[in-house]
Amino acid sequence: DATAAVVGATSKAYSNDLTITAPGTLQLTSGAGTTDGSIVTFGDVTGTATVDRYVNADEWHYLSIPVTAAQAGVFDEMYLRTYNTAGSAWEAWIVPVTDPLSVMAGYAVWSSTTNPAVGSVTRSYTGTLNTGDQMFALTNAGDAFNFTGNPYPSALDWEEADGWDKTA
Repeated sequence: DATAAVVGATSKAYSNDLTITAPGTLQLTSGAGTTDGSIVTFGDVTGTATVDRYVNADEWHYLSIPVTAAQAGVFDEMYLRTYNTAGSAWEAWIVPVTDPLSVMAGYAVWSSTTNPAVGSVTRSYTGTLNTGDQMFALTNAGDAFNFTGNPYPSALDWEEADGWDKTA
């Protein structure tokens, strides 16, 4: 498809202002392990993109939502939950597929090989890519564990020694 731009599972892309005009598409792909396509934007983003996330079966994955207006249905037939800081406990499973997923909130997702048998799978978020400043209210209630995530369609390498401070 001549109108499709793809950022591969091990690739990084950088853009100033980004406009995705239909019927053109932008897709960030994801592969097994920690190989996610990544884009860093230094300006405004308009248009719709698809961001894939590969989920290995039978292990927890912690993620955040890289697009606006995502819904729980992205993880249909998978176990999806978030953490309640004030109650110091994991919330009940998010069941309604129309429940909105909050930007910067952290989510735990599990794809099972049994009941239901989804297995390892790639799921896709479609929407406008998150960019600019994002806010998430932190609290010191309960155990003060705030489960938040990276709201951008750019992977973070926790093992990278340069470029950021993990102690701040």
